[in-house]
Amino acid sequence: MLGACQSRRVESVSIDFGRVMALLPALTPAKPSTFTSPTLQVPTATVYLPPIAVPAPPDTLHQRREQAGTAIQKQRDAVRERLLQMRLEPLLALEQRWRAELQAEYNLSAIHADWSEQWREAFEQHGRQRFTLLADMARLSPESERFQLLQQQLSDLDARWQQQEQTLRTQLETRLQRVEQEIEVRLRARRRDFIRQMEQEVDQLMRQQPDLSALYLPAQQQPSAPAEKMAIPAVSIRLQSIDLSQKAEHHRQLIRQQTERILRQIANEWAQRRGYRLSDSPRARNATDEFLQDCGVAPPR
Repeated sequence: MLGACQSRRVESVSIDFGRVMALLPALTPAKPSTFTSPTLQVPTATVYLPPIAVPAPPDTLHQRREQAGTAIQKQRDAVRERLLQMRLEPLLALEQRWRAELQAEYNLSAIHADWSEQWREAFEQHGRQRFTLLADMARLSPESERFQLLQQQLSDLDARWQQQEQTLRTQLETRLQRVEQEIEVRLRARRRDFIRQMEQEVDQLMRQQPDLSALYLPAQQQPSAPAEKMAIPAVSIRLQSIDLSQKAEHHRQLIRQQTERILRQIANEWAQRRGYRLSDSPRARNATDEFLQDCGVAPPR
């Protein structure tokens, strides 16, 4: 059987990550509605800015940065939780295997056999004593005083046997319960160690991911001098033509690279759980639909 397991080949599958990413609404480019040119170009314009009074909360920019940082952290927490859940999926099967291994260490069959031997010896002793009394009673008249005395001794003997048998069964149950408690304690320890190890691996993986705050939030500059509260007068500004297409494309590429790294990590976890080997070879079976279905994303029909 071992040779058959070793000779089993792991199926190689491939996933079309471009197709998967196309199903993500955050990466689907919106169709231009106000621009007639395919590039993001701001035409030359003159803007009139009315006077601005001092706002009541002067720390608006700081509040916006905190809100953006909170949203990014929630996204990272959601990704971490999903990765941890995927790594903990085999825990139920592992617990069943661990329980079987621990029960084998205690040899429950030997415990039952030992108890059966004790019960048999006690029962045989009781039977011999009972047989002696019955043999004596068979030679006596039921109305005799000796017969009545032996009858009372027989009743006392049966009562003691019932009590002894109940004591033996209680001892067996107590012993088995103590073994089960020890197994449960050791099983919980293994479960905690496994969960702790998976959490450490996921945290290590998350530390390897780029910091989204550094990508999307500009560095906060501290003012060299205390800010003065003053009203802003009206002003006219002439804006020159600016082409933003390169900068926008750069941000889109960063988002796609980050998303693809996370998708590849999830795909590797999914392939290992399925017993596949993820491959980029064109000869590997395309398992994109299967991957999308397991991830809860319905492929387009």
